[in-house]
Amino acid sequence: MCDDWIHGGEAGDHWQANVTNLGSGDLTLLRFNQMPDADTLYKEAGWLLIETEVQPQNQWTDMNYAVWHIFDSQSPLGTGAQYWLSAAQQEALQGFQGVDFTQVEILTPTDQYNQDPNSPQELLTLVSGQGNTPEPGSLILLGTGLVG
Repeated sequence: MCDDWIHGGEAGDHWQANVTNLGSGDLTLLRFNQMPDADTLYKEAGWLLIETEVQPQNQWTDMNYAVWHIFDSQSPLGTGAQYWLSAAQQEALQGFQGVDFTQVEILTPTDQYNQDPNSPQELLTLVSGQGNTPEPGSLILLGTGLVG
């Protein structure tokens, strides 16, 4: 799932990335690490990604729009996306009880602050105990396909 409304990218693009496990608490290499409350914002996005495992696929688009809005208040926010944004914010208020953020990794272009809208997006991905990403094509297409 991409968290970046501004930057582009297409399926099949190759680029260098830093990998950050959200559970580490180290936001140093992330694109939006300088935003106020960046830790909470990334956890809201991570929580939404984790929720894709238990929500029907027809909710994923609204969930991704909610993630985009977390990091860019100018991104579109329809009714379904507002529902998921509110749910993530409510979860944050409750302290993300029992949420295992070690299952979320963030792939950030090594040129993390590049302003060029054609530069790669930052992506959130789920990892299993072996470090495999479930359905990577679906997650990447969801993120990059919606932009196109």
